[in-house]
Amino acid sequence: MYIYNEQQIKTIDQAAHEQGVTLYTLMENAGHGLFKKIQKQITKKDKILILCGRGNNGGDGVVLARHLNQNGYQVLLTFPLGKPNSEITKQHLEHYEAQGYVVSMFDYYQTYDVIIDSLIGISLNRAPNKHLNELLTWCNRSKALKIAIDLPTGVSANEGEADDAFKADLTLCLHGVKPSAYLVNTSRYFGEIEVVDIGLKQTSKMKVIEEKDVAEALPERPSYGHKGTFGTSLLVAGSKEMPGSAALSSIGAIRSGTGRLTVATEMSVIQAIVTHVPEATFKDIQHPLNLLEYDALAIGPGIKDLKQATTIIQEGLEIGLPIVIDASALHSFKEWIHEIKTFKSAVVLTPHPGEFSMMTGYSIKNIMKNTLELASEYATIHKVIVVLKGENTVIAFPEGNVWINTTGNSSLAKGGTGDVLTGIILSLLSYYEDKQAAVINAVYIHGLAAELWSEKYSKATMTASDFEYLLPQVFKQLETK
Repeated sequence: MYIYNEQQIKTIDQAAHEQGVTLYTLMENAGHGLFKKIQKQITKKDKILILCGRGNNGGDGVVLARHLNQNGYQVLLTFPLGKPNSEITKQHLEHYEAQGYVVSMFDYYQTYDVIIDSLIGISLNRAPNKHLNELLTWCNRSKALKIAIDLPTGVSANEGEADDAFKADLTLCLHGVKPSAYLVNTSRYFGEIEVVDIGLKQTSKMKVIEEKDVAEALPERPSYGHKGTFGTSLLVAGSKEMPGSAALSSIGAIRSGTGRLTVATEMSVIQAIVTHVPEATFKDIQHPLNLLEYDALAIGPGIKDLKQATTIIQEGLEIGLPIVIDASALHSFKEWIHEIKTFKSAVVLTPHPGEFSMMTGYSIKNIMKNTLELASEYATIHKVIVVLKGENTVIAFPEGNVWINTTGNSSLAKGGTGDVLTGIILSLLSYYEDKQAAVINAVYIHGLAAELWSEKYSKATMTASDFEYLLPQVFKQLETK
C-alpha cells in the first residue's frame, strides 16, 4: 500500500488530466473500483445509505450508487449537505438520473444496514460545522456497517488531528492511503484499510511494509557459511544501574542471526548478563575498542557516559561502520549529527517521540500530528535513517523514502522492548548487504513478535525478555513464506 498526501493526490489528478485521462474517467474508475470492493462486504438484502457531499468525493459515491443499483442492491443516494457544486459530480449525477435512479431526501429517523461516507474526502479545509457534526454523531451512533470513501469525514489527509469524525469500520482509499491513517490521533477513525485501484501508476516514495517485502528481503544462509559469514556485531550498552538494557539488546541481536556478538560494557554488567547470552563475548568498556573488527555497531541502551558515547560514534563514522544510535546515546546528538554528512556510514537513529522532540525542538504534539513529514525531513537533512517509534513506527531514509510499519500492539508498551529492537537492527545490519532492507525487516519482525504473543496470551503479560522465545518463531514463519 502506497501513501500519498493531499497535494500529491491533486498533482497526480492534474497530471493524468493533462495526459488525456479526464477527471470524469478517474471518477468512473473510482466508483467501479469501490463497487468491486464493497460487494464483498454487503448483501442484496442490506439497506444501503450513501451520504454524498458537494465535491468530487460525492461524485465517487454517485458512481458507486449507480453500479450498486445496476446490480440489484437496495441503495438510497442522498446529499445531506446540499446539491453538488463540482462540475464532474454534476455530470455523473445527470447520468445517474438518466438511468432512472433517484436522489432521496435524508431522513434521520430511518435505519440502515450499511452507511457509506462519501461526504468530503481530501477536500476538508475547515472543522465540521454544527450541521455536519450532527450528521456525524448520527452516523457514529448507528449500528450499521460504516464504510468511508478515501477518508473518514472530519479527518484531514495529512494531519493527525480531528475534533469529530466519521468512525469507519472500513476505509476504501483511492489510489493510495493518506498519512492520517497512520497518525496516533486519527488512525482510530479508519478501521480496516483497503486501497482501490483507479488506473494510475504508483509513484509515491511512502509505503506500508508488507509481509512479502520482508520475506523477499531475507538473505539466504548458505550451508557453507561460518560465523564470520553472518556478521560480527558490537553492542555498547548497559551500566551498573541498568544492566538489563544490555541483556535485552543482546538477546535481540543473538536471536536475529548475527554470527558473532561482542558486548562492550561495565565489568559489573558482564557478570550480571553473561548467563543470559553465553554465546556473546565481552569487553570492558574502559578499555579501547578496535571498531575495525566489526561489521556493525549499536550504542545507547542503558549507558551513562555520553562523552564516551560521542567518541565511539565519531570513530565509527570515520571508518564507515553502520551504526545504530539509541536511548541515552541520542542525547549526545549535537556532538556528531553535523559530521554524518561527511562520512559514508549508514546511521540509524531510533528515537521515541520524546527523544525526537529533544533532537528537533518540535513539540510532541506537533510530532504526533505530522509524524511522517517531520521524520522524513530530519532524515533527508541530516542524511540519517530515522526509526521514529510508535503505534505505527515510521522509518525514514535520507533519499526521501518513508516506510510505515503496522505490525505490533500494546504488548510492546513495556520497558526494554526498545532495547530488543536495537539489538535486532544491529544484528541485521551486520549481515544484510541491503542496509535499508535490514532496518525495515528489523522493525517489522519486532512488531510481528508481539502479534505472535497475543495470539496465545494476554497483551498485558508480555515482557521484553519473551523475545528470546518469540524471535525464533517469527523468523521461521517468514522463512516459510
